Amino acid sequence: MTHFCKLVLILVWGILLATQAIAQDQPRFALVIGNEQYEIGALRNPVNDARSMTASLVQSGFKTKLLENVTAAEFEAGITGFLDGLPAGSIGLFYYAGHAIQRDGRNYLLPFDVKAESADTIIKQSIDAAQVLERFHKSGVDFSIFILDACRNNPFLTDGSEQGRGLASMESDAGETLIGFATQAGEVAYDGAGPNSPYTGALINEIAKPGKDILDVFRSVRRSVRIWTNGRQRPFISASIERQFTFKNASGTVASSVDIGELTLQSVRPVVERIWWDVIQESPVPGDFRNFVNHFPDSKNVDQARNLVIKLEQSDQSVRGIVLANFSVPEDRRSIHGLSAVVTPCDIVAGDPDDPRRISDGVP
Repeated sequence: MTHFCKLVLILVWGILLATQAIAQDQPRFALVIGNEQYEIGALRNPVNDARSMTASLVQSGFKTKLLENVTAAEFEAGITGFLDGLPAGSIGLFYYAGHAIQRDGRNYLLPFDVKAESADTIIKQSIDAAQVLERFHKSGVDFSIFILDACRNNPFLTDGSEQGRGLASMESDAGETLIGFATQAGEVAYDGAGPNSPYTGALINEIAKPGKDILDVFRSVRRSVRIWTNGRQRPFISASIERQFTFKNASGTVASSVDIGELTLQSVRPVVERIWWDVIQESPVPGDFRNFVNHFPDSKNVDQARNLVIKLEQSDQSVRGIVLANFSVPEDRRSIHGLSAVVTPCDIVAGDPDDPRRISDGVP
């Protein structure tokens, strides 16, 4: 290699490193919205999802605004107020969980006070997702992340004119943009029976991993959700990005600030903890309580969670769909009941933490 070629390679490498550094140092802002208290078609998890996403983004350095169960007017005011406060050249993230519909290839996000009407009337009450994205870039956002966990069935149409399932694909021709969908175009995403929807649950798990590029984050999310739902839900992304971006750098990121109305930054984690516990406290799955202890080791419910793990593992129940009777239990472990009887050190070491069907907690 000539000296000139070496200089060119060094220059290119330096530019790439500088670009990555800029991406990590740019100010980060996020608007998170969760709607669930619909008059019909009420949902279980969007507010849980929005609060969990808020906590995750705050820990990833985003100055985050959280809105819950907003009317059409509040939805519009929230977007406008958020965008008015963004400095040029910032990184902007928009997350929405709730009902949405599509029409003529455009997606519409539904405020919680939407009424059951004809498709025309519903759309007039709703927020055009593509316009929100366009407004992000017009406000000077340099890099946009747009996440829609909003592909549930549409229960609002009264005239039977348009019963389309799920959302339409979206792209952006302005600036660098990644759009994440909870499921593929025209299909339905699931609200979920746990503390979060399958999509948001997988997403906050991946965002928490330091040093992981955003494309790898969404690849892992797709895999986890596909496995968890037996292939019925397959997330996808539309990405027009050139840079590398990590939610957390390899050494971790200091939390930024959060604007969530009456809640304070210190109260975000307890809120998520309370929601999580309320959902799992009747669960027959020991792993649900192990995960709770891992996430909230200082919770007042930790001792109860640990006791429930022991109780459930001694009850010989089926766990995560695994029929324990199908396993051959070694003679030296026959005095142990439940899942502990069949989980070996090898299972633990080989457990992929991204696989929701693992029989142990797994390790990275």
